[in-house]
Amino acid sequence: MKCRLTILLLTLFSMVANAQENDPTSTTQAPVPPKKAVRTLSLIGGPAWIASNVYTPSGKYHWRSGFEWGGELTVLYAKGWGFGFAYMHNQTKYPDGKLTQNFVGPLVAYGRDLSKHWRTKASLGLGYGDVKEGPKTKDKFTGVTDDHTQNGFCARFAIDIEYMLSQRFGIGLHIQEIRLFTEKSTFYYNGEKIEDNGTGRLGANLGLHLYL
Repeated sequence: MKCRLTILLLTLFSMVANAQENDPTSTTQAPVPPKKAVRTLSLIGGPAWIASNVYTPSGKYHWRSGFEWGGELTVLYAKGWGFGFAYMHNQTKYPDGKLTQNFVGPLVAYGRDLSKHWRTKASLGLGYGDVKEGPKTKDKFTGVTDDHTQNGFCARFAIDIEYMLSQRFGIGLHIQEIRLFTEKSTFYYNGEKIEDNGTGRLGANLGLHLYL
């Protein structure tokens, strides 16, 4: 997964570099931090892929696609560094039900202006995450209801490439990887011993940005 992400990010930066070079309105020769504090409210949505193995009665799944959406508020100061807060929700459907994931937490970010219209930003968020697999079930012997939810520490790494349509609005590509770390568990699937300690997913989303 890390190899694919690296290739994707290198391709993305290459595209942006070409766009900056061909932008006739560009006033900068090299990426520079923003000249003043930039406050951005972003709405994010698009496809995402579960990078972890998911085991269901109908089979074992890997890189199953779903849809994720969320929001992010960031403040970048004059030297490019800043902070913010993010929430992301994902739903991935399987023949036996669906898997839902959530992330919420603070983040640190660094951004640069590539030209008059193009800018980029990278952020790292650490917070709370959970994953829920399928509907609630009730044990017929004990009467205990299980909602099949796991939660724990969650990490989120994201890169944004933004095109400023105006001083107030922008649009861009949002690439993110989210990893949930849960308590280690062991189970058997078709006679195979499986050890599980969390889930990961990779998203390639559209971002709509409001500059406050």
